[in-house]
Amino acid sequence: TKNVTLSKMSDSPAHAAAQPTTKVNAVANTTAEPAGAGGTKTAAADVPKAKVTLFYFGTDSCPTCRGWKSFDLPKLKETEAFKSIRYVEVQKAIPAPIPSADAFPSDLASLREVISNRFKGRVSSPMFAMVVGDEVKWAYLGAPDNKQVVDAIVAATK
Repeated sequence: TKNVTLSKMSDSPAHAAAQPTTKVNAVANTTAEPAGAGGTKTAAADVPKAKVTLFYFGTDSCPTCRGWKSFDLPKLKETEAFKSIRYVEVQKAIPAPIPSADAFPSDLASLREVISNRFKGRVSSPMFAMVVGDEVKWAYLGAPDNKQVVDAIVAATK
């Protein structure tokens, strides 16, 4: 998967078809049990509100996603910048666009459209979106390095 920062991409029209998705792992910078198949969706009340929310869209069947979660995410979790945000994992199929709102934590479902619009139909695995309020401040296709994520968090919190 080619890594692309969406803020630098053109505004080409969307051409992606919707694919089936699975439920979300909502986490506040901790590991959550997978939803579905015996897991449960984390209740919104269990997740503290944060000014900045980093969304991860991916699946364990994606080698790039597994690599990012295994190698980059643990190091990212150690940074002060990451500790200041809310991190949410939303599971999606590899070739799928942003999943439907019902795959999001209930308190963040309203952000689905603004996130989807930012990607303009582009598809990758993983995909990332950093949201402040109801505005996507940073979006990324592929697996960013930790410096890119930390820089985006710092920029979003200014």
